[in-house]
Formats: sequence, structure tokens, C-alpha cells
Amino acid sequence: MKLGIGVPTFRRPGSLRRCLQRLRDLTSTPHELIVADDGSEDETAEIIGSFKVRRVTGRNMGVCWNKNRALFALHEVLGCDVVILIEDDTFPNVQGWERNWIAAAQGYGHANLVGDWFKSQFVQGAGTVEDPVFSRQTSGQVTAFSGEALAAVGYLDTRFRGYGFGHVDHTVRMIRAGYGGRFEDNRALFLLIEGSVTVTAEHTNRNEAQLAANKQLMQKNLKEPLFRLPWSSDAEKEQLCRELRKVPKARQLDLDSLAEPITCSVDELANGTLRGWASAGRDAPPARLRLLIDGVEVARIACDEDRPDVWNSGFALKSGFRVTVPRRFHDGRLHMIQLRSERGRSVSFLVDGIPRVEAAFRLGGEHGEGAARLVSAVAAHLKRIGAERNPNPPGEFGG
Repeated sequence: MKLGIGVPTFRRPGSLRRCLQRLRDLTSTPHELIVADDGSEDETAEIIGSFKVRRVTGRNMGVCWNKNRALFALHEVLGCDVVILIEDDTFPNVQGWERNWIAAAQGYGHANLVGDWFKSQFVQGAGTVEDPVFSRQTSGQVTAFSGEALAAVGYLDTRFRGYGFGHVDHTVRMIRAGYGGRFEDNRALFLLIEGSVTVTAEHTNRNEAQLAANKQLMQKNLKEPLFRLPWSSDAEKEQLCRELRKVPKARQLDLDSLAEPITCSVDELANGTLRGWASAGRDAPPARLRLLIDGVEVARIACDEDRPDVWNSGFALKSGFRVTVPRRFHDGRLHMIQLRSERGRSVSFLVDGIPRVEAAFRLGGEHGEGAARLVSAVAAHLKRIGAERNPNPPGEFGG
């Protein structure tokens, strides 16, 4: 297991110094450490240099972009299996503080910090890894992710600007994919643990107009597919890659090697667009997908198989399915397919090699009264992938 720790920072040099010192003194697990600096114009760079840790920076882009700097660098560039983000105004207070965060990431895929300031929102739990708190509210001072969860859900949505809602949106998407919480009465309950950290009350760059716009975007996102790239445009992609090329000792990024999602129609799918995409190696078998509608399995499909009876079915044609196929950056292997209607509503979520994803989406009036539920199809494990390539053992899919 390779651990990565990221520290997002902006114009808090004193807090950052304390955070980095405590991380140095109290982290027991060997790890990669990187500071994401959102364009600070003070002594931040000198402080980071004095600790001899990696720094990724660029112009000021806001909280979501800056956290993506750290997440992408640790997950995709440095190849970490577990990633912990700890904000600069927070610091560890116990030796080996990271161990519970590692366990939570490995066990639940995603976890956030128990915050005493919103105890009234706790529903159940003691805050341990074995008995985590489930809460109607969350906060982003410390978060942990498994590589599996990041591969399934992706990054924070860079359309969120400034402060507010971006972290919550990311966590809700994690929960929709089966990581770090659950839904109860159509409301997200966030999974939290006590983090062996101290949070200080630092000033935040709160902007009411940005908060209102971000709240509207989050409501819109509930109708969109789960996965997000760490950029929202070609210009942002080029910007992030320029920033990451400056990370010391990181492998060089080739813009052409970063596989973008492709979108195709059901007719194109029927003609074999996915052939060859579900291979984890030269001799690996194709992924097999289960397609369920209203909880009933209607087909099993291999990604290299021509199945016009499925893709051109009455259900698919009525829904106007289009398909987005993202590939993992570091190996190019298919890991997710998202079906959506042409009206922009999510209708399915298919995953290759990810065992716990069990997502359901409620569709609007596209299927008549009593909106239909399409339960996500979940891919079977690719049995020939080695443990180094995919640590999840071959087995059944589902929750």
C-alpha cells in the first residue's frame, strides 16, 4: 500500500508551517507528501522549500481546483493507493494519526472528519473506524480516498468557483457510487471518523454570490453522471498538466496519453465501439457487464461483443441513451461506462473491477408516471489482473 498525503494551502504560511512540522513528527507510515499552493504570494513557497517537500502550484483557481492538484498528483502521477487530504489549518496531534484514515479509506473508500461544531447533525455512530459516525452534514478539513473510489468517481468539479459546496458535491457523488456514506429518505448521510487532528478556526474566503451559484450547480449535478475529470475544458487540462510537470521527481506527463472520455450513441455501441477497451493486458479476457432495469437483470454483455438486441432495445431507444467511456489515465483500461439520456439525466453506471458500486438513479417523466429506477450495472472482476495491477480479488460484484 502506497500512501499519499496532500496539503491544500492558500495564504496561511504560519498554519502551513505548523501543519508540515506535525506531519513530519507524527506520521508513522512511509508516504508521499505534496503541498498544493493556490497561488500564494507570500512566504509560502519558502516554507515548503524549507521542509523539502513537493509543491504544485499555479494561479489562484479556488478550493476545488487546488484540491484536484493534490489528488491528481498523488493518485495519477505518483501512483498512491490511499490519498489523505489535510487542510493547512488542521494538524495531527497523535503519533500514527494516519492509520485510522488508511483503514477507513481501505474499508469504506471515502471518509471525512468528525466535527464537534455540527454534532447536532449526527445520526449514529461513535466515530471509530469500526463504528463511524453517519451525519447529515460534513466538512472538508481531512478527507481520505481509496484509489478505487477516485477511479470510479474522479475529482472535484472545477465548475465550482471559490468557496462552498464543491467538497460536499464530491462526497455526495462518492456516496452515490457506494463509498463513504449512504442515503436515507433520499438524503445523504456522510461517513465520518475521529481523525486524531486539531482544527483551528482560520478565516475563510466566503463569498455569498459564489455560494449561491455553487448551490445551484450542486442541484444540477444530481442529474448528471458521477465521474468528473480534474478539468472542465481543454484549456484547463493543459493548465493542470503544465502545473504538474513542475512537480519534482514525478513522471513526465504526456498530454496525448491522457485518455479523455468518449461519447457515442447506442448505434455506435451496437457496432462494437467498446471492442478492445475492456482489456487489462494482452491476454486478459473482456469485462462482462450486468445490465439491470428495475432491479431485474436483462442482459449480460461482454465489452467486445456485438449486442444490437441490447443496445437497440426498446428501453434504450426510448431513453435516448448516450454513453460516456472514461479510461484510467495510467493504464488506459476501461473502468467505467455511464449511460445518460439525451435530456441529460443519468440512467446507469457501469464499472469494471470495482466491487462495491451499487447506484440507482430515479428518472423523470421519460418513462411515464411512477418514474422508473434503473439500478446500476456492475462489471465482473477481470480475473487475470495481478494483485499489483488490481488489488481487489476476483469475485462477485455487488454491495
